[in-house]
Amino acid sequence: MGVSINSTNVRTMTEDAMETRTLREDARRSLFVALAAWAGLVALGAADGVFARLEPAVDGTLAAFLALFALAACCLDRAVGAAVDRAPLALLAGTALAADAAIAGALAASGLPGLVAGPGAFLAFFAAPVAIAAHAAAARRLACRLRSRAARSPAARPAAT
Repeated sequence: MGVSINSTNVRTMTEDAMETRTLREDARRSLFVALAAWAGLVALGAADGVFARLEPAVDGTLAAFLALFALAACCLDRAVGAAVDRAPLALLAGTALAADAAIAGALAASGLPGLVAGPGAFLAFFAAPVAIAAHAAAARRLACRLRSRAARSPAARPAAT
């Protein structure tokens, strides 16, 4: 007895593959739209001075929440994590290091209060959380590379005797 695959089964497998690819593309688009909206709203708030009018404790709590939220979205949401994992390592590292440099420059120029006024607020409430998520994604990617190299290493396998 042979196994026969009719055209319905083949079409279903093809449709499943297309649906999976569509979900990945949708996740990537959704991530970019969410980042653009977040950046735009933070920029509007910074331009209007919203963050400068808040108490310092509220600013710190908001910045911490945004950093944890970005990190959790990157690490816990499979669709977002897969979209970030498909980004080139150089892009992740470049984004993280550029944000780090901008934040360090802003801190050196005007101190901690300068991070909640004007353009500094964009760094504190958008760039820093994105940089933290990019650092985590780049570290995860590098750890996978190191693990796979160790697994291929001749020292990782016992010698045949």
